[in-house]
Amino acid sequence: MKRSIISLLFAALLSVAIGGYSWDKVSAAAEVPNSKSPDLTAARADALFVKLADQVYAAANAGNRQLAYSMVNRLEQAAAKPEIRNIGNLPGWEAFDRSLRDARQALSDDKGNAAYLQAARLKLAADALFRKAPLWLQYREVLKNDLVRMRQAWSAQGIDRPAAALANLNVLQLHSKRIEVAALMGRPQEQVRAFYDQIERTERILAFASSHKEHKRLVEGAFIALDQTVEALFVTNAAVAEAPLPAMLPQTIRDARRGKEQLATMYISAFVLGVLGYAGWRRYRFDQNHGAAYPPTGFSDEARRR
Repeated sequence: MKRSIISLLFAALLSVAIGGYSWDKVSAAAEVPNSKSPDLTAARADALFVKLADQVYAAANAGNRQLAYSMVNRLEQAAAKPEIRNIGNLPGWEAFDRSLRDARQALSDDKGNAAYLQAARLKLAADALFRKAPLWLQYREVLKNDLVRMRQAWSAQGIDRPAAALANLNVLQLHSKRIEVAALMGRPQEQVRAFYDQIERTERILAFASSHKEHKRLVEGAFIALDQTVEALFVTNAAVAEAPLPAMLPQTIRDARRGKEQLATMYISAFVLGVLGYAGWRRYRFDQNHGAAYPPTGFSDEARRR
């Protein structure tokens, strides 16, 4: 009898142990996500998409055409997946596809600056889709600074003010081109279009501006309207846009220097002309009051003594 009881207890303990082991296996299996689940597949596709966009930008920035071209093709394939295309706006994806084609063409034609611009557009667009604090929102302060420099150039004295303001507008246009695709991904098309249309209007007004009062009012009105469209473009995420700029995309040397060189040339030219004009006026006044400082050409020493 004792042996029967001991055997029954042993069998019961063994059953409990086996049952617990089986339950642990089921629980562990339930905790580990299925690699084929839709959420995990979408997350992996998102990460790959962003990574490929970063690699396109890095290769273009380094001047590695072959690698950049290969990454553009892979990015195009990744962007075609439904789980990627379901995010963002249709105008944004249309602009994204155009940037893919333009990047491929620029790389084929060995146009480094054009390829870099398209790579930056693609990177900012991918970042805008899948990151909580997109980089393109940080361009609000960049554009505002461009506007300040444009106003300062227009208010400067002794230079061709419309040309100086246009030089700064060119820098603003470059920055605005970088964020276009990203903005279209998350903003209404009409809102984005208003910003770029106002840039074109401001450019036309500055191109025909003169010192007349009517043109002055037109230019100042264009600056105010441009500032308003910038604010409207970023207004929904103004708090994020005011964050520091640690990860801002670098400018190429050529882009950064273009506006500064034009302004420097204008200021130097104005200074030199001003000095020459002042010296000529002083010489003229001296001659009027004291006579010519030097005799006409051909005068002999004897004639000068008389």
